[in-house]
Amino acid sequence: MNATGEEYYSSIAGDFLQPLSTLIQRLLAREPAGLAGIKANHHEVSWSVSSIVLAVVMFESRLGWVHRKQGSLGPSRFNALTFYDDLRTNLPLLPDVTEIFVLRDVIAHNHVWKVRFESNEEGSRLIEMQHVAGGDRKFEEVADMPTGTSKSLGLHLVPSMIDRSDVKKVLNVIVESMTALCDANLLLPQAVTSVAIVDSSGRRGTLAEVAALI
Repeated sequence: MNATGEEYYSSIAGDFLQPLSTLIQRLLAREPAGLAGIKANHHEVSWSVSSIVLAVVMFESRLGWVHRKQGSLGPSRFNALTFYDDLRTNLPLLPDVTEIFVLRDVIAHNHVWKVRFESNEEGSRLIEMQHVAGGDRKFEEVADMPTGTSKSLGLHLVPSMIDRSDVKKVLNVIVESMTALCDANLLLPQAVTSVAIVDSSGRRGTLAEVAALI
């Protein structure tokens, strides 16, 4: 019996979709809560920050695949955001993803903010927020310090304020970017057409459809 050899280049980007969908299902299991403009509750923050980190890691994995597809198979250092910005010089339809990478860093590196507010029988009022620790040049470029949000997308950069609205914005940017990369034949169509279980009924949907649930 003759045997034939086979080979493949490993890629796990698609394996993030179902865990990400499951995190978002858990997030949506409760209504939003917390003090608007001051802090979200623990449920909202926990599932939102986990979803965002996993979504950006998935996107980085996709970019790594594109990088390797272009012939970069050696041990050279790979910076996903730098590589992506290089792609944008020739692909103007690619959206700017700097702010979603900054948000990932805010979460992963545990940026610290001091938030002062007061509460009385009429409600709660934000007094002041101050960035205390964390950040780099790209953070400084996109952060609007007085509001604690990013300048373009309005992402919450105070970790305790991160909520489902940030998850939706991050997913929408990732879907837009991956769609443009597919249209440019840099990504396989499966990047945007793959499906995961999106609710308890077993219904299946793409990443764009998961984002639309939020």
